[in-house]
Parts: sequence; structure tokens; C-alpha cells
Amino acid sequence: MRLILTASVFTLALTACSDRTPNDDPPPAGTTGEFAGVDAESWACNGFEIEVQRMTERAQIRFGGTDYELDRVGEGEPARFEAAGDPELFIEIAGESLTLSRPDMDRDVQCTRR
Repeated sequence: MRLILTASVFTLALTACSDRTPNDDPPPAGTTGEFAGVDAESWACNGFEIEVQRMTERAQIRFGGTDYELDRVGEGEPARFEAAGDPELFIEIAGESLTLSRPDMDRDVQCTRR
């Protein structure tokens, strides 16, 4: 009984002192995480669809039930985003077209905005 009461008081004290929520920090680049989906763009890609959420220096993409975090590489057009540690997984966006490349694909896939 004493242990349960102590743990409850400790948990309550931590909760009261913290104004951060568990999702305040984005997941590290290159890892899968919860897809925010806010302002996500839908793209049609040769029989499948991907969703892309772009930020200034990062992008998050979802396809095939998996989420990917990508970092911006370079400046200008096309905007290129690569997975950290895996430059073979990337997207390039220029206007209304997107190129998707993954290591497990034979060739790059061209996509159009929906």
C-alpha cells in the first residue's frame, strides 16, 4: 500500500510540473513515426497513392502503410527530400509533379498531384 501511494504521488507531481505533451518533439529523421497528416498532399503514382506533408526542412511521406521522415537536401527546384542514412529513398517535387525513389524499386516512379 505504501509503494502504490508513493508512486501515485510521484506521478501526480510529474504531471503537475510538466506542461509538455508526449508529442511535442518530432521523431528523428529517417525513422517511422505517427503521420501528422495536417495539410498533407495526395499524389497518384502509377496505381498507388502517397501522402506528403512538407515542412521547410523536412517532409513526411506515407505509402504502403508505412511512414517515412525525410530531410531537405539542397535548395531550389526541384525540392529534394532524402531519408537520413538512406539517400536511395527520396522524393523530388517540382510544381505539379513528384518523383519517388526507393531502394526496393527497379526505377523511379512519377506521380501527379491529386
